[in-house]
Amino acid sequence: MTYIFSNVIVVSLLDLETETNRASSPRRYWPWVNSFPQFDLRTVTDREVKDRIVILGGGALLDEKYKDQLDMIASSAKEVHMWGVGINSRGVEYDAEPLDWDIVQTASLVGLRDRHMTHPDVEIWSIGCPSVMHPMFAHPPDPVINAVAYIHDDYEFDSKQRFVKAKVPIIHTNSRIDDALYHIARARCVFTTSYHGAMWAAWMGRQVILLDPFSSKFFTGLKADTISDGKPGMDFNMAGREWYQSVIRSHREFERFIGGKITLEPF
Repeated sequence: MTYIFSNVIVVSLLDLETETNRASSPRRYWPWVNSFPQFDLRTVTDREVKDRIVILGGGALLDEKYKDQLDMIASSAKEVHMWGVGINSRGVEYDAEPLDWDIVQTASLVGLRDRHMTHPDVEIWSIGCPSVMHPMFAHPPDPVINAVAYIHDDYEFDSKQRFVKAKVPIIHTNSRIDDALYHIARARCVFTTSYHGAMWAAWMGRQVILLDPFSSKFFTGLKADTISDGKPGMDFNMAGREWYQSVIRSHREFERFIGGKITLEPF
């Protein structure tokens, strides 16, 4: 018997400890992508990548801690298609250096999570986070309470005890995406330390109040007019829903384009 394997693999973060990155992988939302072999970025080997077409994404994978693995993929893969990959600079200053890395410079398609990214030598699609395809965003339920908090488990800030005293429901960012989205959808206003929490709440048309944004992705990945100044209003809610509509259109277009680029061959 002869076994014929696909020449396409998907590389993302697969572990349970980074649920937001797991939620940001296109493999969760497109069955044809999920049919390909799945590998974790941190453990995939040169042998598994060599001469294959790699779909890389999504989440904050353009991070210095993954650079050695990304360099290996860039040198060994037949083609690389980046789908909803983000830059994760520590601190609020955006670091454009990853756009000069080999993984970006040699990729066949560069679809970034972050907005308004440009490079003179690379055609960049600013498509947003693949988690936009979660069905909750298409028809979010009506809110039933005034406020919730979606925060990092180990993050300490002055408002935390006030939330507890005010009986504001709190859920942590290591929660499953379905639980997190249900939690966010319940409320009219979402307090969050999370980039994903702010983005998901905005997409559902909720008021979003950021608590001490700590990374550049809050400024490159979020649409500014979806972050509240503390005065909720219909214009704000509409801005978040319009952002959702534009992101989902971008992903559907990118999905059609990348699907047309990939040809299945014996491996």
